[in-house]
Amino acid sequence: MKTKILFLLFLLGFGVSLFAQTSTKGYIIEIEGTSVIVDYTATDVKVGDRLQVFSEPKVMVHPVTKLQITKVGELIATLEITETKSNYSVAGKVIPVNAIAKLKVGDKVSLSGQMCAKELPQNKKINSAVTQIREKDESVVPEKKVETKGFSKNKKADVVIVKENNDDLENDRNIFINQQVGYNYILDPGDYKFLNLTWKLKMGYFLSKNLAVLPFVGAAYTKMTIPSKATSVYEPYLLTINGKLTKFWQWNTYRTSEKSSSTTSIYFGSGVRYYLSDIFVEPNFYMQIPEEGDVFFSIDGQIGYSKSISEKLALELSVGYMTGLGENSGGSGMLEGNIGLSYYIK
Repeated sequence: MKTKILFLLFLLGFGVSLFAQTSTKGYIIEIEGTSVIVDYTATDVKVGDRLQVFSEPKVMVHPVTKLQITKVGELIATLEITETKSNYSVAGKVIPVNAIAKLKVGDKVSLSGQMCAKELPQNKKINSAVTQIREKDESVVPEKKVETKGFSKNKKADVVIVKENNDDLENDRNIFINQQVGYNYILDPGDYKFLNLTWKLKMGYFLSKNLAVLPFVGAAYTKMTIPSKATSVYEPYLLTINGKLTKFWQWNTYRTSEKSSSTTSIYFGSGVRYYLSDIFVEPNFYMQIPEEGDVFFSIDGQIGYSKSISEKLALELSVGYMTGLGENSGGSGMLEGNIGLSYYIK
């Protein structure tokens, strides 16, 4: 009998000792910047383990039965262990990150018995839906669009289907229509003056996010002016002096009249456009058909800037250089300046 009593006292002492040891574990002992130090040691937790911090339970009184009902504390934060020591551990990750302001030394922490909320991925491209677990009381602010399905009122965690907004991964534009007017300056006009105005209607089709092909039609109005020109001529003239006819010479200046002619031509062409953010480069090939004369061909290269006015409308400015091909082209290069509007269709 005495032996049994001693054995029971031993078990009771061991249990009290064990309870004393475990009850003193699970507290925040320091907060340093964005890291939380807890009293769990390397024997209690390992790197990657997660702890939960709950608010204090609240006692409520039923208005009819007057019974006391204990409301479980709400989840304040989830701590992820990043470093373990012999007498403490460091949680370098707090979820959500803004919850660290709500923590204080002495708060009770406990090992998570279930999956805790994970932060939504940032700066990571996702091509398919992924499932994240979000704590009902955890304030997660995702950077991406979030669709939620099947929320349960009786469960701690809800399943959230997260779909990333892939505007930067998939092309959201299919075609665009562009109208453009421009002025061309001929670099070597000779003795003539030129006015060259153009109009183009382009239809672009996107092969990828940045690359589009664009056939187009257009018209050009060209006015050529032969300026007036002064010519000096050394000419003789007769003058009667004392009844005698005498011949003299002098310089006379004559000015020709200004002459102008204009022509309109139509052209067909195709090109490609490559976008570098708001900047684009565009090489084109033209077949030009004038009112009089032979058909000739030209090529040009443009660099432009596209400024969005609305979701589908953009103002475009571009400059470029055009040169003719073949004998009928005249062989003179032109500088181009264009302004236009593009309407994008998804």
